[in-house]
Amino acid sequence: MITAHVQPVTLVLKTMDHADVVNVFWNWDYNKDPWWETDMYTYEMLEGGYLDVLQGFGFVDAHLKQSVIINKPFNPLTIKEWPDTVEKLIADNHLPDPPPPTIFNIFLPTQEKNLDSECLGGKSSFHTVIVTNGAEMGWIQSMLSHETAEAITDPVFKKGWSAANGTEIGDICGTSTSYGSGVVSLLYINRTCTSGSFNIVVQESH
Repeated sequence: MITAHVQPVTLVLKTMDHADVVNVFWNWDYNKDPWWETDMYTYEMLEGGYLDVLQGFGFVDAHLKQSVIINKPFNPLTIKEWPDTVEKLIADNHLPDPPPPTIFNIFLPTQEKNLDSECLGGKSSFHTVIVTNGAEMGWIQSMLSHETAEAITDPVFKKGWSAANGTEIGDICGTSTSYGSGVVSLLYINRTCTSGSFNIVVQESH
């Protein structure tokens, strides 16, 4: 059993009912970096039933539509600079411009080892999911599943599913479990930490 400090939840904006997903590998090396494993995991996570637990939020499906490698210098950015950066990459034809809602998973260069993951709303109704690839594959999988679920249920921060203290659906449980060939983040749904096939009852304390 997990004890979670949960504050009242507000739901202001409709969550994503579907999404196209684009994996973006920034200066990844075809021969050294696990881009193939990351693409395969993304496909399995999206298509394998993990996100079915979000159907109660109105979510239907998400599909991996494209993978892109960007070969250009990377300058460290603040979290707030990422939405404008993605907009510029689209305008400069470095990224595709599919119809919204689109989730861009941006995997940073291997030397950027100290960056956390974050999901950010964009100006064109897309959501960016930023994941450092400097850690081991299990960490990438846990963070990618975590941020994807939060991108779907809280497309604009604190306008979708979020607690009063700002925590989102992947934050409360704070742990992962095995899923398919990898791992996924447990999600807080109906007072349960769940991956669909694995559940832990949550004892709430306000």
